[in-house]
Amino acid sequence: MMPTFIDKSFPQKVLQIIRDYLSLHFLNDCVIHIETQRTIQNTSSNTQTDEIYAHRLVLAATSNFFREIFLVKKDQKDAVTKVNLKLYTPNAVNCFKVILGFLYSGELHLRDCDPKDILQVAKVCQITVLEDYLISESSPKVLKQPPPSPIDVKPDNKDQKDSNRPAEPIRPNPFGNDQKQAEGSLVSAFFPQAASTKAYVPVQSTTTVGMPSTPTTVTLPTISAAEIRSHMFQHGVYLI
Repeated sequence: MMPTFIDKSFPQKVLQIIRDYLSLHFLNDCVIHIETQRTIQNTSSNTQTDEIYAHRLVLAATSNFFREIFLVKKDQKDAVTKVNLKLYTPNAVNCFKVILGFLYSGELHLRDCDPKDILQVAKVCQITVLEDYLISESSPKVLKQPPPSPIDVKPDNKDQKDSNRPAEPIRPNPFGNDQKQAEGSLVSAFFPQAASTKAYVPVQSTTTVGMPSTPTTVTLPTISAAEIRSHMFQHGVYLI
């Protein structure tokens, strides 16, 4: 059994021969009448028509628009198929020639036409591969932003506001650390009988007072208003 011979350059050779046939108008079986708006003023007609020759096989293999037309006219016995194409895109004829060169070579040259104009002609001719490429190139590229670094995270405005708030001044305690003991001394000065009862326990005492298991009732002595005023006068406290 003989091995299979594959010439990898064969498709390119065939395409090159077909391109030569196109430039020589050899075996061309399709003529395209492109109607565009006339740019010259003071003329009897506002449109002009250009003729471009091509091969039906190449157009049918690459364009859905031309394939449908050739299927409709397949029963006609004309040697050359005529196709009328209306294009009102700026520079439409040159754009169609650029597209035709792509159909015969697979290379798209954008030197002579605006990509947006070529895209409009490609949509009319229903050339999907060109539409997808030109749309993807015209759409803005969206760059993915990396997640923010923990170092770059800014603190909350509330926390920042609290951090910028000046610290409240520490107010001095007139009694120092022995505020409760001073309060106990003040009470004992005015009410010696109340201070001597079991209900008063000094704050600084380290003695642990055990609570009885059964509730008991503590009876406080009764102090009259006269006794209170007498003790206040003795200690230099006067009520005005």
